[in-house]
Amino acid sequence: FMALFAGLCTASAQVDTIYTHEGVIPCNVVEVTETAAMFQYPGESHNNSLSLNAISKIVFRSGRVQEFASCLRCFSMSSKLP
Repeated sequence: FMALFAGLCTASAQVDTIYTHEGVIPCNVVEVTETAAMFQYPGESHNNSLSLNAISKIVFRSGRVQEFASCLRCFSMSSKLP
């Protein structure tokens, strides 16, 4: 049992983890921009994109944690009168 647990901890440390508001995505984060995170699923080379509005935090394989606000951009609407 301990060998299995140690193996799972080692395997999970080899990938980044994206925590969304709906679940967890083990992946390799390629890039984080102002609006999205680009990532690849383990064993795949296709880039996927996920809006930062859907992400609560990313835990990188190095152990660094990047957290995101639930509302990245709040716009107010206004009109100009002629």
